[in-house]
Amino acid sequence: DVYKRQSPEAETGRRFLTGRGFDAEAAAHFGVGYAPKGWDVLLGHLRSLKFSDDQPVEAGLVARGGQRGIYDRFRGRLVWPTRGPSAHVLGFGARKLLDQAA
Repeated sequence: DVYKRQSPEAETGRRFLTGRGFDAEAAAHFGVGYAPKGWDVLLGHLRSLKFSDDQPVEAGLVARGGQRGIYDRFRGRLVWPTRGPSAHVLGFGARKLLDQAA
């Protein structure tokens, strides 16, 4: 969650949320998190948990292509889950916060 980890990079996300009336409790309730701007931060984390490269590609969390190979789709964004009636995660919404050229 964007408030719990308090990473300096996520400060952009905290300011964005605070400016729209979201506090730490609301962010936690809705599962809002921050995706770091690195090209493969999520992919590296998932690999460390023994996920194959195909699994996050199939889930739409990372993409294949370009000169970088597999890359995180939601980097530099606030991310929140979209849940179905049974509270299972069906997908993710995101709000771009940072320029992706870095």
